[in-house]
Amino acid sequence: MRTLNRIDEVLEAIDKSDLVVAVLDHMRDYALAKGASCVSYHFAPTLYSQTAEPVIVSEYGFKQSWMDLYNKTEFRQHDPLPDLIMARGVPTTWDDAIKLRQLNQKEKDYVSTMHDYGLVHGMGIPLFGPLGRDAYSSVSFHDNALMEDRSLISRLSFVWQTAHVKLVRLLDRKKAKRIALSSREMDVLRLMAAGKSKTVIADRLELTPASVDTYSRRLFAKLDVNDRVGATVRAISLGILKL
Repeated sequence: MRTLNRIDEVLEAIDKSDLVVAVLDHMRDYALAKGASCVSYHFAPTLYSQTAEPVIVSEYGFKQSWMDLYNKTEFRQHDPLPDLIMARGVPTTWDDAIKLRQLNQKEKDYVSTMHDYGLVHGMGIPLFGPLGRDAYSSVSFHDNALMEDRSLISRLSFVWQTAHVKLVRLLDRKKAKRIALSSREMDVLRLMAAGKSKTVIADRLELTPASVDTYSRRLFAKLDVNDRVGATVRAISLGILKL
């Protein structure tokens, strides 16, 4: 697939996209084309903190060991960056966000661990959607000087804001349609939403990995999505998955 480097091209592609995963791909690819090394998109249910347990994270470029740690609620809940940057309401570097208020000890420990994993220079971008369905995104660059390029950050923020609104619309597209999931499909969905891997889900439910794949495909088809991020967010928005 051709990388969409021009802002008009990526906006048109987002507008024409009918799948959650396609919009997420366009967000990621545009950022990478502009020099990003790591990107993430965090979607929180209405009125929830951006570090709460139900938050769904789509990411690219981060070490798997870091993501395994970050997906643990007891660790992620001490991340001060998303809520600080969401409250500020404008793109903010991680360094500047940390200075916005006095951090408590657990937040300081989180930042120290983040630095240990090489996550030192980056930026958070707040995204706002209809009915309070907001999201947080983060990006770090191969060249840290790019964070000082205001034009670049403005274009990136505009593309991601447009993509976020599109994602909300896609997830609401068939909200009125009643979707019935079997008890086993619900079991898989709950573990999927908790960030568990296919292997862990299979072990917890005493299934084979192939069976987990089958249930996952059924879930995606019923929810009209193409990946676990879309499935979880859509299930929450439809009230199928209780918080």
